[in-house]
Amino acid sequence: MFKLLTVVSVCTLVPLSAAPAQQLLVSSFGNNRVLEYSTTGSFGATLAQGRSSGGLDGPLGLVFGPDGNLYVTSPGSDEVLRYNGATGAFIDAFVSAGSGGLDSPTYLDFLDIEPLAVFMRGDVNADGTYDFSEAVYTLGFLFRGGLPPPCVDAADISDEGEVSITSAIYSLSFLVARGAPPLPPYSSCDADLTADPLGCESFPSCD
Repeated sequence: MFKLLTVVSVCTLVPLSAAPAQQLLVSSFGNNRVLEYSTTGSFGATLAQGRSSGGLDGPLGLVFGPDGNLYVTSPGSDEVLRYNGATGAFIDAFVSAGSGGLDSPTYLDFLDIEPLAVFMRGDVNADGTYDFSEAVYTLGFLFRGGLPPPCVDAADISDEGEVSITSAIYSLSFLVARGAPPLPPYSSCDADLTADPLGCESFPSCD
């Protein structure tokens, strides 16, 4: 967790895990520097400066990464530069110029993002096949007190954000009457990019 401040330029307090004592780091956009101050406002040192520090150009965002190093956006060079968290020495361009269309980066942060579950829609019992047992499993779950599907999202065949009798009908229509196939991800393991409340605890055939 990093505390971000805004004081004329973009600032950040160094977490105790990254330094022996808290410091205030300020990105000085006009002269291409990252400056260090004490928490009382006394100037400490210049940690990074222009061409001698990896070509830093118009620094804005500052954040310490999980590795303890300092990451700084360099809008003028379209990069994110990495510096030693203890000494301020330039390490490398962590994100190179223009990578992925990066253009004048401003702010940045490290986020903990849960990976998306991977499954095959329609394979309700997660056995790697698609047959009549999928509809039987869905109906048993809905009306006979059966176990929930290992991956509930896989049972939402029409990708409506819920599992209902319509899901079973959709499945049977596809199998018997050549109806529309399940919506993606279907026929191969992939993630569901549609936001909905359904979860996916496990899907063994895609592990």
